[in-house]
Amino acid sequence: MHKFSIIGIVITDYTQEPERAFLRPFLVGSSQWLVVSLLCMGMVQSIRQYFKDSVAELRRVTWPSRELTKNHTLLVIGISLAVAAFLAALDYAFNWALERFVL
Repeated sequence: MHKFSIIGIVITDYTQEPERAFLRPFLVGSSQWLVVSLLCMGMVQSIRQYFKDSVAELRRVTWPSRELTKNHTLLVIGISLAVAAFLAALDYAFNWALERFVL
């Protein structure tokens, strides 16, 4: 029997035994393990570079002042309340018309 490596753990090759066929997709030979580990290292470097670039970009952002943020927040709340009141009025009007003329 051959020996294969799964994430550095040596196991016996059960691909010749039908009752152990479910292990086939998990078997990685020693040479493939080297390729997989190098690819993972490349991914780690890519992820690390992504976070470095993200932090650098956040440092260059011009953030709004506290006053501007407060004003825009109040504007959004006001518009939301106005839309809610408009929709409530439409709902009431349609409900009234439905009860008066249809039902």
